[in-house]
Amino acid sequence: NDDGSGGMTLHDLAAEYSVSAERIRQIEVAAMKKMKKVLAAYA
Repeated sequence: NDDGSGGMTLHDLAAEYSVSAERIRQIEVAAMKKMKKVLAAYA
C-alpha cells in the first residue's frame, strides 16, 4: 500500500494469500465479530 498508512488493502492481502478479496473481507467480518464478543465479556 503506497498511501503511507502501513496497512494492506483487501486486494493486497488476496494476492499475498492466493484467495479472493471477498474471502479476505469475510474473514475480516468474522474476526471482528469474535473480537467484539470477547471484548463484551470484559465490559
